[in-house]
Amino acid sequence: MRKIISFGMVGMFLASAVSAEVSAPSEKPKDRRDPDYVRCRVLDVTGSLVKKDKVCKTNREWEALRTRNNSEAERFIEQNRTGTNQGS
Repeated sequence: MRKIISFGMVGMFLASAVSAEVSAPSEKPKDRRDPDYVRCRVLDVTGSLVKKDKVCKTNREWEALRTRNNSEAERFIEQNRTGTNQGS
């Protein structure tokens, strides 16, 4: 039993050391327009009236997501125009 407890404590110690190492902030960008600036948004959860999710990404990641979603939407519209549906 003592071995289990000691292994558990060692594991917690190592996990906290690793998380402290990972979370040590390196020069955070101050300019909100910087591509590496982290922005958090609260998004509604589909199917729930009250649940919200907080999503944090860099400006670069938000831009890539916006670009990808716009290109998928344009592709969907092009494929479903009357007379041009090539998938059927």
